[in-house]
Amino acid sequence: MNISEMLKLSCNPFPRIPVPSYPPKVTYDAQGIVDRILQEALLTHDTGATNALVIVGPYGSGKTHYMLAALAAIKNKFSNALPVYVPSPGSSILTVHKALIEALGPIKLASLAGDSDHSLDRILKLLNNEEYSGIVYTWLSGEAVEGKYRYKLGLGTKLDAFSSVILLSELISRFYEKEKGLCALFLDEIESILGLPVVKRDLYFASLRKLFDLAPRGLLVVLSATPAGWDAILSDAYALARRVSRNVIFLKPLTLEQARELLRLYLSSAGGKHDIFTDDAIEELCKASNGIVGELVKLAGLALDTAVSKGSNYVNREIVVEALSVYSGLEGILGAKT
Repeated sequence: MNISEMLKLSCNPFPRIPVPSYPPKVTYDAQGIVDRILQEALLTHDTGATNALVIVGPYGSGKTHYMLAALAAIKNKFSNALPVYVPSPGSSILTVHKALIEALGPIKLASLAGDSDHSLDRILKLLNNEEYSGIVYTWLSGEAVEGKYRYKLGLGTKLDAFSSVILLSELISRFYEKEKGLCALFLDEIESILGLPVVKRDLYFASLRKLFDLAPRGLLVVLSATPAGWDAILSDAYALARRVSRNVIFLKPLTLEQARELLRLYLSSAGGKHDIFTDDAIEELCKASNGIVGELVKLAGLALDTAVSKGSNYVNREIVVEALSVYSGLEGILGAKT
């Protein structure tokens, strides 16, 4: 029998790999994190003040999920928002730079040109030139352009870390001033910068710090880090941490009741009843996952598959324990000993 016949579900609603989709299909925001980000976004949208927020939690605690949910919420709330998600910082600020330029696109960039003879205005106007628009857009993206074109079009050398930050700051400010447009930058896994060689690491942190110091109008930055990563940033990049540490959210493990509600939401998304998991099953899942969302979702999916394989129309503690034993490889070990 299949899952539809046994458990009255259209499918197993728990993802095979606990990686959030965009937009997330199910969001249970027990700490009100998405609303908190929306409040900060509204402040930046209304005042233009540069703003930042940091989400801190262990792997699997939902940092990326909340970021993607907030990204979708900002896009829905603000018609003139520029939401940008960068899954990993890469090796330099140019990773962020390219993501922002791609989010703007050549048409929007061209619209940011002013009427002056300023070099940036001249360059942005070239985006309307069919012959040179591709070359100019490549240069604006931080990519290398042949010298003959750079000299002919007056583009200058390839952007480096600090010229990138200056350009981004100007473009973000123009986007806000011309369209009252909110630029919401979500930079995930910021602690990975700590793994770069010292010179590159320090340059990256200095570049981010410079971006905040330039205070572009209409910029909201949301960062994420593990607890250990955030502690290391406080130690090794204190100047940056000081600039973004006003709004720091520490993710908490799910309580038993919160775990129950999360399971209910997933089951409802597939047309299922909330009582497929018995109370003792939920307790076992919560204990095994330590209240970490990613682990809870993964183990709940395994338990559902186990229930179907056993022909059961519910998931109790025994089924969860069996699923956990298979997942951990204990079943094979125990079988070999008996």
